[in-house]
Amino acid sequence: MWRADDGGIAAADSKLQSRVFDELAGEPVLDPSHLRVLVNRGAVTLSGTAGSYLEKVTAERAARRLRGVRLVRNDITVTPPWAHERSDAELGRAAAQILEWDVLLANANLKVKAIAGWVHLEGELKRESDRRVAEESVQRLVGVKGVMNLITVSQPRTTWRR
Repeated sequence: MWRADDGGIAAADSKLQSRVFDELAGEPVLDPSHLRVLVNRGAVTLSGTAGSYLEKVTAERAARRLRGVRLVRNDITVTPPWAHERSDAELGRAAAQILEWDVLLANANLKVKAIAGWVHLEGELKRESDRRVAEESVQRLVGVKGVMNLITVSQPRTTWRR
């Protein structure tokens, strides 16, 4: 029987793939039966379909938190169930409203538009944490297939004195 001498890389990748599957199965938001995981030298590729953008993001986060994962490529396609389909106008209004009602973003003057199920966010915020809050707020909306976060962060100049 011929066996490649790869220094145990194939065995390590197989173990990591199994750990990724276990991590995905432990996420209550996910249905891992529609997901595929490939591992090559610690690089994880996720593919398959998810019913929401939140599922796609959750799968990626689950894979990233495992020791031994060098990088994650997320090729999961979001295909919302028919009952969750929303028009771009509905998505845009819902995203704008959820941002408007968030106490951290209420006065941010962000621009929101939806194109083919993708929510595009534009504007400027003072902190990176607020930028992430904006993205996380809209990614949970029903019918969102993706988020394009084009919000910039203004970095006020500070002078350090000793």
